[in-house]
Amino acid sequence: MMNPLIHMQFVQNIQNGNKEKAIAKTLIQMAKNLELKVIAEGVETEEQYGFFSKHQCDEIQGFYFYKPLLPEEIEGILKDKLID
Repeated sequence: MMNPLIHMQFVQNIQNGNKEKAIAKTLIQMAKNLELKVIAEGVETEEQYGFFSKHQCDEIQGFYFYKPLLPEEIEGILKDKLID
């Protein structure tokens, strides 16, 4: 079974209202109850990241971590991580 995604439409509107927060929290809890991992996509701000971290979303992806990069830039980041 595929892991459920929280669509970026809900993610991007988290800071705008309680309905979006309620939907996201419900999706996370439902996935947990079904023993599935849930992924929030399109996370771009610290507030969005904090919300999904606080509510134990299993995976968080989006521009909050990195904007699209050229292959050379990715290689540099990976080399730096391996050296640390």
